[in-house]
Amino acid sequence: MPENKVLSQLTNEELNKKKKQSIGVMISFGVVMFIAIVVLVYLSFKTKSTLFQVLQLPYFVCLYRFM
Repeated sequence: MPENKVLSQLTNEELNKKKKQSIGVMISFGVVMFIAIVVLVYLSFKTKSTLFQVLQLPYFVCLYRFM
C-alpha cells in the first residue's frame, strides 16, 4: 500500500487522477440527491400532503429507532 503523500509532493498525473475521482464522487452524490428529491416530491403529491410533512417522516423513524 503506498504511503500518503503531502499534496505538494504529488505529480501532475496523480493530481489529475485525484481530481477525476473527486469529480466522479461529487457527480454520483448529486445524482443520488436528485433522485431522493424527485422521490420526496412524488410522495408529497401522491399523498396530497406538503413536502414538509413528507420530510418529517424519516425524522420520527430515526427518533423511534434510538428510543
